[in-house]
Amino acid sequence: MFADRYLEKNQHKILIDELPEAATGIIVVIPCLRETELTNTLNSLNECDLPKCRVEVILLINQSEVANADTIRLNTQTKAEADKWIAENPKSGIRFYTVGPVNLKKKWAGAGLARKKGMDEAISRFNTNDRKDGILVSLDADTLLAKNYLVELEKHFNEHPKQVGATLAFEHQKQQLGEKHREGIDLYELYLDYYKRALHFSGYPHSLFTIGSAFAVTAEAYVKRGGMNRRQAGEDFYFLQNLVQMGKVGEITSTKVYPSARLSNRVPFGTGPILQKWMKGRRT
Repeated sequence: MFADRYLEKNQHKILIDELPEAATGIIVVIPCLRETELTNTLNSLNECDLPKCRVEVILLINQSEVANADTIRLNTQTKAEADKWIAENPKSGIRFYTVGPVNLKKKWAGAGLARKKGMDEAISRFNTNDRKDGILVSLDADTLLAKNYLVELEKHFNEHPKQVGATLAFEHQKQQLGEKHREGIDLYELYLDYYKRALHFSGYPHSLFTIGSAFAVTAEAYVKRGGMNRRQAGEDFYFLQNLVQMGKVGEITSTKVYPSARLSNRVPFGTGPILQKWMKGRRT
């Protein structure tokens, strides 16, 4: 199988006992930590038009091995709510699995290791059927999706079989935001767009958006790249910047993901911390 050596090297232990269907071609991985609105993302996925291949969704509920009592309580609650939702929302063509809560080593606990655990499990499942062309999708637990999300993912990789990955168009959720909060996320999106355009203008050949909830990679490319890194933040940026050295990373603009614009301090930098600074009147 194409990923045997990778899985052995990373000492991966199977997290889902049920075998994947042979026709599984897309696996969406969602790391979950202290999530309170996960069912919105699950409903959004379940309402998507389904592609020709089978789809799986892996919810990797995670916490540090030294997590506080409140985090453990919230993660346990998330697991129970997710299991209940899955039992009440069966749908042919797409399967949802909850894993965890998984305790992560204190030294590495964070977004990178959580995403890696889930993605490595997806690789293990693709490896079962030797699906090196399987599409491994990164998503977050606070993100909504256009109805054609899954269909366009399948279509893109079918039309561009030599691409190793792709980013997806995105726009943060803004409907319920106050004026200052909305102004902050609008400016942040302008900054991201300006940064990408500036890289292209400078002559850098691999300018792309690096949003954790808005990219996909082929199973074979993920393994050859060495898997996801264990960075506590910015794991998406470093993963994609390394991936483009292997081959073409395309852009899917025919669908869109809608990440949350929530305030957060769970990671050292990124959307949440930047918005927190903005709401406090700080611009740097």
